[in-house]
Amino acid sequence: MANCPPKPPPGSTGASTDDIITTILAVLGILGTIGSVIGIVVSSTSVTTIPILGITGAGVGSIGLSAVAAAGAVIVTTAVIVFRLEMGYRAELARDFEAHALWMNSSVDLYCVAAEETKARLVARGAAAENIIATGIPISARFSANPNRDSVRKTLGLRDDLPVILVLSGGFGMGPVAEILTELDKVGKQFQSIVVTGRNEELRRELAAVDRKHPTHVLGFASNMHELMAIADLIVTKPGGLTSSEALAMGKPLFILNPIPGQEAANSDFLLERGAAVKINRVEDLPYRIERLLGTPKLAEMEAAAKALGRPNAAKAICEEVVKRVKSG
Repeated sequence: MANCPPKPPPGSTGASTDDIITTILAVLGILGTIGSVIGIVVSSTSVTTIPILGITGAGVGSIGLSAVAAAGAVIVTTAVIVFRLEMGYRAELARDFEAHALWMNSSVDLYCVAAEETKARLVARGAAAENIIATGIPISARFSANPNRDSVRKTLGLRDDLPVILVLSGGFGMGPVAEILTELDKVGKQFQSIVVTGRNEELRRELAAVDRKHPTHVLGFASNMHELMAIADLIVTKPGGLTSSEALAMGKPLFILNPIPGQEAANSDFLLERGAAVKINRVEDLPYRIERLLGTPKLAEMEAAAKALGRPNAAKAICEEVVKRVKSG
């Protein structure tokens, strides 16, 4: 990320280790609920948010950096989070599995990345290996919990004897969700589905008004995504870094539909290579692929691969690493 403001001098505050951990965790907790382009100002006692201007792709324009510099502490973009703590230490957190040249900056003390492969790509681009640690992408602590599946199913009115397909449309209810449900109705095997339309209330009403072959539960914005993922046998979604990391943390296989070239396609490749996902580029191919997955050893293998990739404690690992490096000078 070019033209970052200069780091403040080391030791410029008396913030304690607990203060640092608390404020970092507060920021990481906010990330699951805010928009992807926002500034977070961190002090030893508070966390506030401001809008960021001048965003271009995964990079931050000089206007945005000026706003953050004036406010004082943290930059968050669609791809990267940069902590600028009062103590003068700067850590950069990647929110995708693929490394990007725009992440690179000489003022960064520590890169916290999704996987060892991401680290290797940054090293290949010239970053110092000792300044990179593969922590995983930080997600809410809720995704390290183990909700009672029977209780969640009962609350949602789901049957106990059918597998669950979770269809996610993103926070704003975008994508071909109606087409996905139409194709799912062509699947011969029995299952039930949960569809999350985010803040798109019009889409929720439209989908809920349609009678379908398979039991279908249409929800709007869901604050209990960890519970929905916990009861899912397969998640149909776009391969965003945060959503993918949440699913992996809970050991859930992903069914990826037509990833956007760039970071989504790179995330998709990462998941496919490691056996945690399958992909289709055309929605009409969905019935055939679902039919070949449900109730088969392949799905169980994907679940095991997802669980192996999951980093549910990434946020804690980042906190510990930052504190360790700050304390060691």
